[in-house]
Amino acid sequence: MKPLVLVLALVGCAAEVRPGQVDADRAVALARQAAAGRGYAVADYDLGDVTLENDRWLVFFDHKPPGYPGGHFFVYVARDGGAAELVPGK
Repeated sequence: MKPLVLVLALVGCAAEVRPGQVDADRAVALARQAAAGRGYAVADYDLGDVTLENDRWLVFFDHKPPGYPGGHFFVYVARDGGAAELVPGK
C-alpha cells in the first residue's frame, strides 16, 4: 500500500509551479496570444488538452464544427520564460 501512496504523491507534484514558471492557465493565455499573432481567429477553435511534457506545455486547439482536415494546431509554451512555438495542423 505504501508504494502506491508514494506514486500518487509523486504524480500529484509533477506540475508543481515554482516562482517564475508558467502554470497551465498562463500557458493557455500565451498560446492564444501566439495564435492570434499568427493570424488565427482563436474564437473559432476549441481548447483541447493542455499537458506538461518535459519542460514545456503543449496546448492543443481544434477548429469548432464544421471542422476541416488540418483544422487544428498546437502551441508549445516553455515552462521557464513562456516562449511560445506554434505548430500548424496538416
